[in-house]
Amino acid sequence: MNHIPAENIKLGVSLALAASFCNTVMSVFVKLLGDGQSTTTVVFARFGIGFLVLLPWLLTDKNLFKVSNTVSVLMRCVTSILAMVCVFYSIRYMPVANVLLLNNTFPLFLPLLSLVMLGIKTPPKMLVGILVGFVGVALVLHPSANAFDWHSLIALLSGLLAALAMLQIRLLVKGSSSKQILFYLLAFGTVASGLFMPFSFKLPTGHQMLLLFFVGLFGAGYQLFLTVALNYAKARVISPIYFTAILFAGIFDWLIWGVALTPLEMAGIALIIVGGILTILMSGSAEKSGASVSG
Repeated sequence: MNHIPAENIKLGVSLALAASFCNTVMSVFVKLLGDGQSTTTVVFARFGIGFLVLLPWLLTDKNLFKVSNTVSVLMRCVTSILAMVCVFYSIRYMPVANVLLLNNTFPLFLPLLSLVMLGIKTPPKMLVGILVGFVGVALVLHPSANAFDWHSLIALLSGLLAALAMLQIRLLVKGSSSKQILFYLLAFGTVASGLFMPFSFKLPTGHQMLLLFFVGLFGAGYQLFLTVALNYAKARVISPIYFTAILFAGIFDWLIWGVALTPLEMAGIALIIVGGILTILMSGSAEKSGASVSG
């Protein structure tokens, strides 16, 4: 009954790969916008356009407006939006690959937050993956007096906030569908960012409007592919696929901006990916979580 056919797992992995690519392309368009638009405006485009694109599909859920845990829904929305703000802000000052890498540290934070907030003890074998991952973080951040970039901390904060959001999703999946969770994230994100946008709004040029549209479109593609992927494969299986976004982003960084990773950064990336995958695979609770439906 719980067995997932091999062909479904392959489809789930393929969809997760498509989601990872969409997330990277969305981030590239954010980078191309640069300082041309405020972070709030970019976040509004990400949620607003995504909401319009996905609304017809989301409305197929007959129980869409039945909320079982209002507090968790609200907490998930707030933490996801703040995580996205951190990503979109830091991406202005850092290579896309570095930002997505630090954002993808969420598997390392999740067991620690589960212990603190839910009292779920971390199996000793998972500590190996967490330790390896955070050694990688230290290498990527290279915190010396001359080289440390404070924007890296903001990108790392996005990983912590993403883990907090996923922790709330773990509480929601027992009584809410993935479409419900996604609907309220997009709706809340659109309204919240829309309320703050007038304080920093600048009339976009035609070129900027096109970039903002693609931010929302590829953001919608990311959420759609990722949500559907979870129907064909468990979160534990497809979660490691997220790390391909770092590879995609590294290619875009090199092709568009001529940015190449340093040997120290490459070593850190390798350790974070290994640590993250080890943590995911060793987590018995990862299979049961819908934490992969992130914003």
